[in-house]
Amino acid sequence: MEDSQTMTKFTKFVVLGAGVLGLVAFFMPLIHVKQGGFEGKASGLDVMKGFDQAEQAMGEVETAAGAMGETDAHRAVGEVKSATNTAKWLFMVPFAFPVLFLLTGGIGALTRFGRGMGALTLLFGLIAVALWFLIRAAGDAVKTE
Repeated sequence: MEDSQTMTKFTKFVVLGAGVLGLVAFFMPLIHVKQGGFEGKASGLDVMKGFDQAEQAMGEVETAAGAMGETDAHRAVGEVKSATNTAKWLFMVPFAFPVLFLLTGGIGALTRFGRGMGALTLLFGLIAVALWFLIRAAGDAVKTE
């Protein structure tokens, strides 16, 4: 019985640690581009800032197009702005799982980490791993040398 309780306590802190590591990963280099004479790295935070800057620029272009009476340009910019917003939310999805790990690990550390909480954490982990494989496959598909 005590062995089971020790393992449960250990599991709580492993889940909590996984959440912390996932959030730290958001601030570490995520993308490394090396093409031609250009080389650059960007973290998840840098990418999110880039999405915000793109949305801001599209808003300015949309305002200018509306002021000039260009309805087609205004509509096209609105579509690009919408696509940028969608891409931003899709980019944030993999980083939602570390937050969920922090929540389940924190709740588990404060209370009893029962079967339901364990099953929920396992489900979050499996979905996160599946998303990671999907993102890696997409990155490998567009990789150029």
